[in-house]
Amino acid sequence: MNRAPDLRLIAETAARAAAGVPGVAYFSPRLTDRLRPARPSAGRTPGVRVVPRDTPHRTDIEISLAVRGGHQATAVARDVRLAVFEALHAEYPRVWATEVTVSITVTAIV
Repeated sequence: MNRAPDLRLIAETAARAAAGVPGVAYFSPRLTDRLRPARPSAGRTPGVRVVPRDTPHRTDIEISLAVRGGHQATAVARDVRLAVFEALHAEYPRVWATEVTVSITVTAIV
């Protein structure tokens, strides 16, 4: 693979990694996800957003999620960040040489 992965594939990889972290209850859709008509072929993961920045060597990933009761929100957020970084570097080892920022927003504890 000699080109950067599609943003949709990055979002799917990040979502799979985040969903596998103990304490993650569900992804919290943003307002824009709720207002956008649901289309199965859209390939969007509500609650996970990948934002390419001006430079070709920087990408921001924003994840909004709810944490299960009995889990510390900051620990879950830290573990999700680490899991996303590891999954992206494992999935795209040759092309993922960009600066990646992963931000986690905990929207609820359920």
